[in-house]
Amino acid sequence: MNFNFFKSVPFEGSYLDKLHEIENACYPDPWSKAMLSDEIGEEYSEIFLYKNDPIGYISGRLYIDEAHILSIAIEPSWQRKGIGRKFLTDWLHKVREDGAERVHLEVRVSNRSAQNLYISLGFELTGKRVNFYDDPPEDALLMTLDFRKNAY
Repeated sequence: MNFNFFKSVPFEGSYLDKLHEIENACYPDPWSKAMLSDEIGEEYSEIFLYKNDPIGYISGRLYIDEAHILSIAIEPSWQRKGIGRKFLTDWLHKVREDGAERVHLEVRVSNRSAQNLYISLGFELTGKRVNFYDDPPEDALLMTLDFRKNAY
């Protein structure tokens, strides 16, 4: 796919309605608009645009040498086209350049496609969080990417 018309931008309020729609389409227990608005101004939270239209986002943090992905969502019509991989890879490069040695995330046990993406990027299963998700109740797998083992 040609990525010339795609870009990442910092979180900003003008996109909240569309991001909330994407969130609702992607997750059974979506973040509220208030939770999404909390990402405004966060250095490692970005909106993914196609020709200036939001098609997804990533919410993350960097704490000294540890990064954590809180959420990532791609509009369903854009999924499985390499877009999530492209934006996630760009984000991983950014946090590594800024000093991250490891990146952590949680993923639903039932979300095999996301797990496969993370594994293909070098993430490893490092634990399990029982009843991490509420609606529906489900365990989360804890996955970690160790930059000391994986070049980016």
